[in-house]
Amino acid sequence: MEILNYIFAFFVSFSYSGAYICFAIAILFLYKYWKVIRYEPLLFFIILFMVYGCLLAFFSEYQKEAFNEMYAYFMNWCGAFILGYFFINKTRKIRLVLTYVSFFVFILFLSIMSYYGLFFKEILGFKFLMWGRLSADMYPIGCAALCLLISCILLILLLFKLDVLKQYKIILFVMYVISIIALFLTGSRGYYISGFITYFLIFSFYYYKTRSVKILVGFILTFFVIISGIFLTNVSLQERIQKTSLTADESITTRFELYHVALLIFKDHPIFGVGPSNGGRQFKYFQIASEKLTEYGHLHSIYLNILADFGIIGFILFILIIICLFRRLIQVYKEQNSLLALALIFSWISLLIGDTFDVFLSGNRVAMEYFWLTGIVLGGTQNKKNDIQNHVLKNEIKQIKFKILFFKKFLLNYCLAKNRYKLNGLE
Repeated sequence: MEILNYIFAFFVSFSYSGAYICFAIAILFLYKYWKVIRYEPLLFFIILFMVYGCLLAFFSEYQKEAFNEMYAYFMNWCGAFILGYFFINKTRKIRLVLTYVSFFVFILFLSIMSYYGLFFKEILGFKFLMWGRLSADMYPIGCAALCLLISCILLILLLFKLDVLKQYKIILFVMYVISIIALFLTGSRGYYISGFITYFLIFSFYYYKTRSVKILVGFILTFFVIISGIFLTNVSLQERIQKTSLTADESITTRFELYHVALLIFKDHPIFGVGPSNGGRQFKYFQIASEKLTEYGHLHSIYLNILADFGIIGFILFILIIICLFRRLIQVYKEQNSLLALALIFSWISLLIGDTFDVFLSGNRVAMEYFWLTGIVLGGTQNKKNDIQNHVLKNEIKQIKFKILFFKKFLLNYCLAKNRYKLNGLE
């Protein structure tokens, strides 16, 4: 399964369809690794959400679209998590993650070069455009979500991994700068907000742990210089940011209209919703909320989208998944001092903030990479914990058995000695 994870790390940047093949193979071999994954509570909540969604899909108005949506959820969440969870070698986990990060940053570098006309716009159907699409499977907002994921991992390693050689730290810093540049070039204002909050939390946590400001000042100045340089030399980004308006920006007003649709659906279907992927096809609610929209693929907020599609029950299951996910990551960070777990904590925060304005947790690419990396971080940790508990329990049982046997032997010897004493007295 290690080879399969490396294949995914390389292949995912080219096609999510190829990534699905890796997930399918991992699921086929689930029986073989069941002892590794059966103790993981996060997988239980994910599967519970899947079962509930499939039941809703069966009773949905648009059954085909609903089951297609649940298939995407299953592969992007469950399949990706299982594949990552099979990678249980603790010492090689960071090597796998850095392999994925390095390859993706290389793609980002070529995309930035392409954006400025210094590289090909397309090679064999693979598009290196930062504005429009990063590749055949990636929209700019999705690219922004992954740039934040990559930059969080690199930033945590730079700040907290003290045993890295200087030359490797320089490489990590260059990769971090590339991910920041790519994030800003995507033009995703939602992930600008998410990035600002996430970096602030990371810097605050670093100060809390070290009480040092010298390195933080360096990172903040670097960040400011990069962003200012790109903004001052990029007219299209200036226009995009300057035209941002809650009342006049079509991208924002459309989102408000979709949020209205979601709330109308939830009001009429509060318990079970209207079914997976059905919320964006409720024509009568679009007529009430908007004059220009008749339907939409999704409702542009993962939280409102789940409320409309899955109802309050589905929303509670989703919240349980998120709570369990953070509890497990925090547990692994505390018990193993895992920097990957720490990086994933902040990365998930960034995605949950960004998905307030979008639904990449239910779509291709972004969700699969987040759940895959989470699986890698958690892989084997719960199993080892239960193995230790079972080992302790077995030792306790052995000690109890030994004490019982010792007591039996003591009673037997006492009885024999007493009988000998009586016999000697008679003689």
